[in-house]
Amino acid sequence: MKDNQPTNELWRKHLVNEQESIAFCLNRFNELAANAVVFIVNEHDQLKGSLTDGDIRRGLLKGLNMGDSLSEFVQKDPKFILDGAVDIKQLRVWRSLNFMIIPVVDDAHRIIHVVNFKKLKSYVPCRALIMAGGKGERLRPLTISTPKPLLKVGEIPIIEHNIRRLHSYGVRHFYISVHYLSNQIVDFVNQLDIDAVFEFIHEDAPLGTIGAMSLISGKFKESLFILNADVLHDVNFEDYFVHAIEENAEIAVLGLPYKVNIPYAVLESEHLKINRLSEKPTYTYLVNGGIYWCSNEYVFELTENQKCDATDWLDDHILAGRNVVMYPFFGYWKDIGRMEDYIQVQDDIKHIHS
Repeated sequence: MKDNQPTNELWRKHLVNEQESIAFCLNRFNELAANAVVFIVNEHDQLKGSLTDGDIRRGLLKGLNMGDSLSEFVQKDPKFILDGAVDIKQLRVWRSLNFMIIPVVDDAHRIIHVVNFKKLKSYVPCRALIMAGGKGERLRPLTISTPKPLLKVGEIPIIEHNIRRLHSYGVRHFYISVHYLSNQIVDFVNQLDIDAVFEFIHEDAPLGTIGAMSLISGKFKESLFILNADVLHDVNFEDYFVHAIEENAEIAVLGLPYKVNIPYAVLESEHLKINRLSEKPTYTYLVNGGIYWCSNEYVFELTENQKCDATDWLDDHILAGRNVVMYPFFGYWKDIGRMEDYIQVQDDIKHIHS
């Protein structure tokens, strides 16, 4: 497993030490441009307040001057996100009230990140496991020298679509399982200009559709999204997460509508008595979409390096009496398994909302 730590720490531009001057803050506002808000911190990066150019103007109108202490101008009780206790419903309210730049603090009230909702859709407290180890044999010859996750849909590889979509909902820690032509995937992901941590899980032999999860090391407090690298979709991961929490889910499975057309009249009966005929009906079922959410306590129950498919994993948890729920999804979803699918998504991508 290899770590790629985030190098993009532009969010630290929003932090200003409490000993700085008003003039310093005005210069920082110029650097931040449309994102001009700073958070006042002490020498330990603990949050002491927030400041905007509006706060400075109001202070001057009240008789303060440019030489006065920052503490005279700041908002003493700024909004913040507590790491490990993210309230998505509260974030939705703040976004609706146009609070778009909010610091994330740890238990010691130290700022560890700043979320900009002008750039992100949400800040779900989740990590993600992306399965990218398959050979893509049905897409040969395209996958002879290129792993399927790196085949381009539009201008960028399939796996990048998934990484950027998850990241747009606040996911900043990714596990990428690799096997076939793994070096290409590792090299590509490591060069992405994205504020995230990537850990690569190398499968010595294929471990099934979810077995790579057994190779995740180190406990974490967030929950986990699991998906294949070769699925194109427009899933709203905030809605998915909120649904799982509201249903008290331990595991949630994305359910897709699948229509079955019967080309004959269906006999609807009770015992042997026919009550009615349904002429060529269409039935809609919800099927497994291969995108999962699970509470972190269920990440580490798999036997390490043992092959396991997602269907068996789900069956085990259902039989154990755990709350495995469905997240009904009616948006765009396409598994890029065949050549005709790959051709189709080249047009579909033009109409998918980012």
